[in-house]
Amino acid sequence: MQYLKPLHQSAKIVPQSCQQYVKYLIEGLPPAVEMLSLPKPVSIVIVGCGTPSLIPFYVQKTSSPFPIYADSSQRLYSALQMTRTFAHHAEGLGAAEYIKISPFKNVIQSIGQGLSRVSKGEALKGGPFDQVGGEFLFEDGRVTWCHRMRNTEDHTALAKIKQLLGIVPTETTDEPVSEMT
Repeated sequence: MQYLKPLHQSAKIVPQSCQQYVKYLIEGLPPAVEMLSLPKPVSIVIVGCGTPSLIPFYVQKTSSPFPIYADSSQRLYSALQMTRTFAHHAEGLGAAEYIKISPFKNVIQSIGQGLSRVSKGEALKGGPFDQVGGEFLFEDGRVTWCHRMRNTEDHTALAKIKQLLGIVPTETTDEPVSEMT
């Protein structure tokens, strides 16, 4: 896969462009410069399934400092065996921790964003609506860990991402909370 050759020694790839998840990563991970200075340098790259002309719009909506690419052919999605589904979170579970708005508001925002792109001919060029992605850790050009989403709210939790990338949480001065008896 020639897509991966320009990446650093170790790279985390997020081939799904969920805006809420990208914002969650931005808020919870160290700045890119710090991640490049880790013992194993780490880069985060976002690969969406829409048209490349939507990338500036996506950067504006997410304030993403990460490089963003478009795979409108979906060859990478296919090679990485991504699935398609409209299913939400698993029965009995609440929304994932990165979900900050209701599903209804998310749909309304998505429709609004699509309508704002009508004049540019891009309203329906964000990729298949049912495409879900995942998170992939590439080291030396090989996938060493992956999580393929099973539903639309199934991205990997930040704690797991930090563990995979070797990012140790900072110490806090708070006392641990003990169980009440």
